Amino acid sequence: MIRVGVIGYGYWGPNIVRNFQGVQGVQVNMICDLNTANCHMAKAAFPGVHVTRDAAEVLWSTEL
Repeated sequence: MIRVGVIGYGYWGPNIVRNFQGVQGVQVNMICDLNTANCHMAKAAFPGVHVTRDAAEVLWSTEL
């Protein structure tokens, strides 16, 4: 299983996460964006994925 964290959920972010989620053997574990509205959209679209505003949390995560 390849675990992925996506930093940036702006214009292309939803497409990138959706495409990763559609690949067998790939799991998006974390999404990061500084914009609170983008974080809310990510949580609504991908309820099982951890969403954060802190890029360091993605970079240093042991879950990825």
